Amino acid sequence: MSVLAHLAHPASELLLRRLVSAHDVRGLLIADRNGLPLVSTFATGGFEEALAAFAGGLASQVAFANAELHLGGLTYQHLMGRDRQFFFVPLSTDEVLIAVTDVTAVTANVVAMLLGTAVEMMNLVLAKHAEVAEES
Repeated sequence: MSVLAHLAHPASELLLRRLVSAHDVRGLLIADRNGLPLVSTFATGGFEEALAAFAGGLASQVAFANAELHLGGLTYQHLMGRDRQFFFVPLSTDEVLIAVTDVTAVTANVVAMLLGTAVEMMNLVLAKHAEVAEES
């Protein structure tokens, strides 16, 4: 089971804080590589499940691209449609942070916010690992 699954409450609080401060972002989601939503700010389960499933498929394609095309790792993936944009930022080999934005959102601003969120999320994970190590 994912470490982030054990950090659902603090991770949810972090995503909500980030969502409130980013005016172009409509929702944030953390999904695992199997396409399951772990933490979400979306109110509708159907959309978050579809988005998580898409991210799971994307993760396997990115792994293939890294191996075969020698990308050197992925910083983020960006998909832009007519009505909205999707940003995918890997948190680890097992989880991805996803943002859904307005079509007019500025890519650089969204990516900067997501990378900052990823750092904060990994700090939560490291703190949890340290806590577990102290208990052992």
